[in-house]
Amino acid sequence: MKKIFLITLLVLFTMKVFPQAFYINPIKVDPIKKAEELYMANQCEESLNILNQVISQNPNNMYALLDRSCVLDALGEYEKALQDIEIVIKNEPHNLKAHHIRGAIYENMGLHEKAIDDENYVLEKVSTFSSGLNVRGMAYGRLGLYEKSLKDFTDAVTNALIQNEYAEPYFLNRAYTYYFMKRYDEALSDVENAIMLNDKNPESFILKSLIFRLKGEIEESIKLVSEAINIRPDYYEVYYLRIIDYLQSRQYKKAKRDLEYIKMPMSDYSAYHSLLAIYYYLIGDDDRAKEEYKLSSAMSSEEKNSFVIKIIADDIEGYVKNRKFDFIEIK
Repeated sequence: MKKIFLITLLVLFTMKVFPQAFYINPIKVDPIKKAEELYMANQCEESLNILNQVISQNPNNMYALLDRSCVLDALGEYEKALQDIEIVIKNEPHNLKAHHIRGAIYENMGLHEKAIDDENYVLEKVSTFSSGLNVRGMAYGRLGLYEKSLKDFTDAVTNALIQNEYAEPYFLNRAYTYYFMKRYDEALSDVENAIMLNDKNPESFILKSLIFRLKGEIEESIKLVSEAINIRPDYYEVYYLRIIDYLQSRQYKKAKRDLEYIKMPMSDYSAYHSLLAIYYYLIGDDDRAKEEYKLSSAMSSEEKNSFVIKIIADDIEGYVKNRKFDFIEIK
């Protein structure tokens, strides 16, 4: 099982992150304010359009460049986001907010050591900055440094509660840390705290389902995964978890229904064909099982894309192994 976290940074910047003195341009013009409102409402394309117009009129507007780096990061355009924030840091090398945002971008790019360096720079100046602790905690976790990760998330939770800040992402990230450390009761406690603060985040229900699956409570796991799907029906990777649960509980018709539903968006991934292979194997269609397993193996060796939730693919491989599916001879 890959030791990575499932949670992306929910909010890269808010107006409460740093005191006004840390801002490059404390006087906001209306277009930028509107762009920020759209960004916070998850209307990133609209926000980007406004910021592009502002920057086209004034390429040296550092505040707009900083905001645009956040929007581009949220859209997954990390290289472009990095270009914008590098301009800001070049002009304002001691701007803490810019270093924090660059750290978050680095973390999303998988450059964990660089993310840690930027957040260290910020936290040396503002040690109680919860969002910086959160990003550094994720970087430590992805490097397998779980004790350091746990400390950062715990500090983030504590500081957020003291300062009356939004603590849901910190509870959830700490829950995943406990999960990877096999401290499941503590993980469950934290994920329940996260759900109390925000019951519309599918990631919380995904983690809770994983914990109940480990306990052997498959029906409860199915209910929780279904809740995640209800919250975000287009989060197709989550269906993999429910399909596995259906297969384990011999609910083959329901598994087939989900496989058919996600066929169009997910059939380009090897894990999808691994699940089909398992399905056909379990219903006794060995020929189709071999065909799908062979296709999955070929795709896996060349696959460049990775799932948002990579743990799902790892669970599939583990499931194949546990079902002794590897006896099938692939020629």
